[in-house]
Amino acid sequence: MLSPIGEESLRFTRSAIRAYCCAQAILAQPDAEKTLDDITATLGRYTRYAWWEETLTLLSGLTDEPAALIQKILYGVAIGEGEQIFLAANCLQECRQRCQDDQLINYVVNALLWRLDSTREPRVARRVRIIQALENLQHPAAIQRLVEIAHTKNRFTPQHTLEYEHSDVRLAAIIALRRVTAPPYHQITQSAPRLTHLLNDWVEERVDALIPYLIIKEGQDAASQAIAAFALGNLQTEKALNVIIQMFLSPRVNQETRGNLVTALALFDPATVTQRVILPLLDQEAAPQQQIDVADTATVWHPHLAYLIGKIRTHDSRARAFLYRCLNEIPDVELKGIAIRSIGWLYDTDAKSRITAIALGDFASLYLPTPPTAEQTVYLQQRALDALYYIGDDATIEPLQDHATDWTPELQIAFYRTVERILSRQRQQ
Repeated sequence: MLSPIGEESLRFTRSAIRAYCCAQAILAQPDAEKTLDDITATLGRYTRYAWWEETLTLLSGLTDEPAALIQKILYGVAIGEGEQIFLAANCLQECRQRCQDDQLINYVVNALLWRLDSTREPRVARRVRIIQALENLQHPAAIQRLVEIAHTKNRFTPQHTLEYEHSDVRLAAIIALRRVTAPPYHQITQSAPRLTHLLNDWVEERVDALIPYLIIKEGQDAASQAIAAFALGNLQTEKALNVIIQMFLSPRVNQETRGNLVTALALFDPATVTQRVILPLLDQEAAPQQQIDVADTATVWHPHLAYLIGKIRTHDSRARAFLYRCLNEIPDVELKGIAIRSIGWLYDTDAKSRITAIALGDFASLYLPTPPTAEQTVYLQQRALDALYYIGDDATIEPLQDHATDWTPELQIAFYRTVERILSRQRQQ
């Protein structure tokens, strides 16, 4: 249970054991309420949140008054900020059978649903996390919102037109629906009958029934096409993989559909996806075997390739070299941002200094043909901070802190999140 650290210290070998013992120690204290007040008052710092999250979750399952603990966690927290709402959801899941406070449960669910709007929470990963919290709570109030995200255009663009949610968010929503509801999905039949058919085919693993939804003509039923792609990716059969690859490589597929197919491909074995999708698109000699004209379609494939390489965390040297080619040679600013984020996802610490410079507004290493616009500057800095969330260290923090006062509000939020994550990672090492 314990292992030595240096000559005079010990540490628990498993964080779960440490958290359980800590929870029991808090319960045994005569002034446990004061201790919990002190702990919960500091959860706004990510380092403190990360340290206490597991302990407080276990404590909610041990204490006789879980609702009181959850109320302490949420006390004074703005509904649209912080990590505490996720901790509250975890605690409700842990003490599900013993917490019957409907008002508290409804508050947590409604707070999560409120934050799920992309105008309030622009980060895709955070919206996915919100859906996963709702999935774990399995509250019926979330069903209709999950249906809307999975199956309808519900997100406003800057041009005030409606579009589908990001494919990662839609995938999370459809998986959550499978858990929150149950076959034959009567709860959603009236509002989304075709979605009900897709879910039933998915549960029954009817690959042949799902494929026609995927290969329909463009624009006929884009909502069902995306869900069929996710279902086939989740089933992970050889036939499903072959169809998804064929669709992904088809020059007739539009960019939105190809983005959904990338999300589906990310569900398969990374080595298989690397060999059958990524490398053929990178290798000029292999391209004719797949009937791909790499030179003519480069701008079509590049964003999806850069994203997929990071998403599946392939460590093939040719894939990694492509990300650096995006930074060094290809002028497209959006593509450079995607490549920066993927380098972070790959935990490529060799790029740490370069990406730190980008976060600080030094774009010399990107070889841009013209200076970036103000919007492009924020975009590149945001992506660099996202990457440093994974690869930053002590050497990263000081220059970022010196520069933070010059950033926009959204960059300051990203900076705070990144620095807190670095500090938390160092504390765990």
